[in-house]
Amino acid sequence: MGFMKKSSFYLALLVLVLGIGFYLGTLYDGTLVSRSQDNGNHEIREGGYKFINPLLECETNQDSGLINLLSLKKRVEGIVSAADNRGAVNEVAVYFRDLNNGPWFGINEKEKFSPSSMLKVPLMISFYKDSEKNPQILKKTVKTGQILYRQDQFFPPEKGIAPNEVYSIDELINYMIQESDNDAKELLHLYKDMDTYLEVFSNLGIELPADTNEENFMDIQSYASFFRILYNASYLNREMSIKALENLSKTRFNIGLVAGVPKGTLVAHKFGERGNLASGDFQLHDCGIIYHPQKPYLLCLMTRGRDFGQLSGVISDISAAVYKYISSPITP
Repeated sequence: MGFMKKSSFYLALLVLVLGIGFYLGTLYDGTLVSRSQDNGNHEIREGGYKFINPLLECETNQDSGLINLLSLKKRVEGIVSAADNRGAVNEVAVYFRDLNNGPWFGINEKEKFSPSSMLKVPLMISFYKDSEKNPQILKKTVKTGQILYRQDQFFPPEKGIAPNEVYSIDELINYMIQESDNDAKELLHLYKDMDTYLEVFSNLGIELPADTNEENFMDIQSYASFFRILYNASYLNREMSIKALENLSKTRFNIGLVAGVPKGTLVAHKFGERGNLASGDFQLHDCGIIYHPQKPYLLCLMTRGRDFGQLSGVISDISAAVYKYISSPITP
């Protein structure tokens, strides 16, 4: 009888433990909150840099300090739903990632958009990659011709390159990123081998469309990879990764992500715009690293609607909600 009592006790205990495990499992949705490798990895980083945080290794089976992002995702979904109801947006894609340990969430993260000016980031990366082997590349000078492309920009550069002037490749990259100057971009494309430019995409496993006329071909999760490799210093060396992010921190566009965070917060980001007056279809995107004092994070947003002003307002509203959540003292 003693043996039978013990067996019944252990069986009841096992059922209780399994029941508790099942209940706790229902509190978290694995599709909403993810880890770097979905294995509970804890990332080991070097630290000590302003713009980058090089990844040294990952330890498995450790407490990753996982943030419960379910409530944050619900807040963002609420902002998106409200914006959709009042006609401010037609579609919104969101990608958030904690850059310390890697938990992330996405909303419509596989939806395709036109990256437009955001493709200036991989162009910059390709030049910086070349300069690691040949630093003289950035010192090469180029004489400008007539300005032809700036007129197509809804958000034109405050100070773009001038016609019939001489600039170094390095200066043109600065204009292309900080001012989003399309003329600087076109000049740089003339002096960049297309194969080495496309190499950046292939090395990251990002597929480009076979049809070059296809505008909507990039999803937000894929695009975020460019910022992740810069922060991790895993593609460019540390010097060039820092140079790229410092350049991106001087982007003048301040009515998207930047408008949602406290003044003076360091943000390395790039925006993109696409407008079609005939169809009334407008796209506005902003993606970058917000260097929160306690927890730097990556936030990318792609939007589609009928008014740039309303789209920028939705981006800044989401940016503000995320920063407030990360700043909350009760955030794990």
